[in-house]
Amino acid sequence: MDTAGGGDLRLRGGKVAVFFAAAFLLAGLSAAGCGCGTGAGGKPTVIFFWQPDSEACEVMETMLAQLEEEYGNRVNFQSYNRQEEREKAEEFGIGAVPTFLFMDAQGNIIHKVVGQQSQGFMREKMESLLSSHK
Repeated sequence: MDTAGGGDLRLRGGKVAVFFAAAFLLAGLSAAGCGCGTGAGGKPTVIFFWQPDSEACEVMETMLAQLEEEYGNRVNFQSYNRQEEREKAEEFGIGAVPTFLFMDAQGNIIHKVVGQQSQGFMREKMESLLSSHK
């Protein structure tokens, strides 16, 4: 893995993985005490921060509904309007939307994904989250 242009991380094959950069900022950050309900039922949790005036959020909300239908028996899903839940958004350092936090059953952030993504990419994150839960 090498760095290129603007601090983006580039993986083999030229894929850009900006979410890895956020992982360094998340060291030691967890959902403990946030009231997010993470780990309920001993399951991992996906938290979605959005706002109503964002087309990307609308696209991702539809995709999230499909993922919830597919993974809902194994993963908790929560959704927060960043404008109405400012304190919670600040606690997790949410700036841009859409933002997804993938947390293990203990409330530790495994992945932070910002921006509109493909369904395949989101499925990969879901599978990665579930494999870390075993």
